[in-house]
Amino acid sequence: MTAGAPHGQGVAAPAGTTQVAAARPGFAAVLRYFLRLGTLGFGGPIAVVGYMQRELVQERGWIAKQDFLDGVALGQTMPGPLAAQVAMWVGYLRRGALGAVATAVAFIVPSFLMVSAVAALYVHYAGLPAVRSLFYGIAPAVMAIIAIGAYKLVRLTDGTDRRAWAISAVVFTVTALTGQEPLSLIIGAGLLMIMLEARPRVRWPRRTPPRPDDGHVHSIAGVPVLAAALATAASGGVLVSLGMLFLKTGALVFGSGLAIVPLLRDGVVAQHHWLTQGQFLDAVAMGLITPGPVVITAAFIGYLVAGRPAR
Repeated sequence: MTAGAPHGQGVAAPAGTTQVAAARPGFAAVLRYFLRLGTLGFGGPIAVVGYMQRELVQERGWIAKQDFLDGVALGQTMPGPLAAQVAMWVGYLRRGALGAVATAVAFIVPSFLMVSAVAALYVHYAGLPAVRSLFYGIAPAVMAIIAIGAYKLVRLTDGTDRRAWAISAVVFTVTALTGQEPLSLIIGAGLLMIMLEARPRVRWPRRTPPRPDDGHVHSIAGVPVLAAALATAASGGVLVSLGMLFLKTGALVFGSGLAIVPLLRDGVVAQHHWLTQGQFLDAVAMGLITPGPVVITAAFIGYLVAGRPAR
């Protein structure tokens, strides 16, 4: 988004693009779109972002191409689910922070309700073997959707820039060989492009004498509060421990919803033994075969671990 431009006004589309010139709809139409996408958007984060790119940029012209690319780049460099972050970005461009919250709710709530209902049935019937069979049947179609979406997204992002294609190839190779997210490599690639394209001018701040109410006083005063909060969390039982696990996971995992799966498995299966391996696989299956963000798996896990009604 162009610096200084008001929310909802993107940059002009480059010559030769296929972006559709269309009048901007009301915000209610944007919310209806994300509600429908959250209800019908199958295929995981890459596929869902591909749907947004095709429908919002190419077909409807609701958002400029460069604005959309900025949102994808921001979502890829921030922790948490990619598709939900791009949805929040679109809402932010239209109505600021409240717009971001509204689009996130519209996008996530449908899949949350679906997964919660299936989790209730799963618990009631002590496991559904059909769930895993359903996942194995749908998986090839889901993988095809993800592959096509990834191909379209990399073409949109890299374009004809050889440097961008080289970065993509290096990161892809390292990820394939190590089986892990090369976070340092991703950040390094971003810093490299900053140095090549927009090297910042460093201005050293002038030193000013500290005031009596400077930040070090606040930080020291906040230590007992933080310690008390941590002590409460440590003694709060399974529900609080589960919440802390998901909070840590959402704050530390970069990339997309699929990248969150290994860390969740380590926490809920290996460390805390809240779920068996089979139950965790069923939870991941639910995140893949239901619409919306893959991290909705968290709702299924939460229901299995601490969502059973008290008797």
